[in-house]
Amino acid sequence: MDDRMYKEFLESQLQWSKNQTAILDKMESKLLEMKKVAEYAAGNVLSSVELENSTAQINKLNQEYQRLTESYQLGAN
Repeated sequence: MDDRMYKEFLESQLQWSKNQTAILDKMESKLLEMKKVAEYAAGNVLSSVELENSTAQINKLNQEYQRLTESYQLGAN
């Protein structure tokens, strides 16, 4: 492998790493949002509507997290 090809390989690996890191950052953000909602719900007396809204919000965040997990795993292959 000549120097040019090796440089291209390293640049592609760097870009892959940046993409994977961006996905991990988004995953962390979703987890922190879920934690915030869960802590609020645990620390307060919620009406049934508020509880349903909190549950729906956590479910939505979880679905987004799962999609990010799939993207991350696809990038790992």
